[in-house]
Amino acid sequence: MNSVATPEAHLRSDRVGPSWAALALVALASACGGADPSSEVPDASLPDGGLRAPTVDPRTGIVHEVGSVRVDPSWLVLRSCAPSDAGLCEAEPGRYVPVADGESVAVWRPSDGRYVNEPTLVRTGDGTWHAFANGAAGNGDPWRETSLLHASAPTLGGPWRDEPDALAARDPGAPELQLWAPFAAREGDGWSLYYFAHGADDASWLRSARSPDLRTWTRDPETLPAGRDATVFTRADGTRLMYSVGLVRRADGEHDVVLLHASNDGRTWRAMDPALEQPRPCRASCWGFYESPFVVALGGMYFLFTTYTDSSPRTYEQTAVFRSADPTRFEQPPVAVLRAHGGEVHTEGGRVFLTGGGWPGNIGEARRGMSRTPLAWAREP
Repeated sequence: MNSVATPEAHLRSDRVGPSWAALALVALASACGGADPSSEVPDASLPDGGLRAPTVDPRTGIVHEVGSVRVDPSWLVLRSCAPSDAGLCEAEPGRYVPVADGESVAVWRPSDGRYVNEPTLVRTGDGTWHAFANGAAGNGDPWRETSLLHASAPTLGGPWRDEPDALAARDPGAPELQLWAPFAAREGDGWSLYYFAHGADDASWLRSARSPDLRTWTRDPETLPAGRDATVFTRADGTRLMYSVGLVRRADGEHDVVLLHASNDGRTWRAMDPALEQPRPCRASCWGFYESPFVVALGGMYFLFTTYTDSSPRTYEQTAVFRSADPTRFEQPPVAVLRAHGGEVHTEGGRVFLTGGGWPGNIGEARRGMSRTPLAWAREP
């Protein structure tokens, strides 16, 4: 169907949030991080071949993650990716770990200078790629992100051509003031675009729109379940799982979670237990540190990619990867941590790529735009 082949048809939606007045706390969170914009998540390995332990920022509760699996050079590495109905690629059953397998390269930079934040991609039947993202001029300001950018390309590497914005707050009758976190997917004989909307009086909703051609969109009147940065994953039996991120209240405080809802028709949703929960309560600016959950399957296992950040440069491109035999439940710790913000996983030309994009003020001007990084999969013996 579209660019992500899973064992079950895949949809995905991105980024919603509790009270988005709390977005004003992003600046506070960044100040608390106090990191240099050029800093990255440090090398997780130790000289003896072990792994460093995760560290916790006592001011915010954010975890500086490291992968729990140390990949040995002797392990089998899957680089070629043959299409498969049973997963992302043809692969023998096993316990795989995703690893970066090349340089991260910017492939789409809008000609009008806007940045590309949390892009989503789909591929049509003729092989054309379409990308959608929230963005604005400058180096990162969610309140100026008032439309969803659109571009197309013959290959994932480009050349990318800017298209008219898919949706905008200026559209006649539009209820939104800001639009965030799009996720596009094939549905039936058309396309769906999920996104998070912010309106007057600090109202916010997870919404969707439909299109026959990826260019003309009609907003659905219904809103979707609570949460932000949603992903919809359709299982072999037709059940749809919607992943989103947010907070749940526990006895010791509010915990960051990847929420989960299920549906048989994509319209009526029922809540399930969270798919992933941070074991310690958040502190300081508790608007939620998980972002952009994205699920793929390989070798009989499911992999949840999710950014985990306080929006400071220190953690902004920290994407943790969790592995499970059950797509409804993932456990700490992550098996890997990769460099991406708002990452999605796509295949083309026999290779797997991790895409992403974010605020240039956090990722650096050289990485302005949408980037792609080659991935490989190391198999534990």
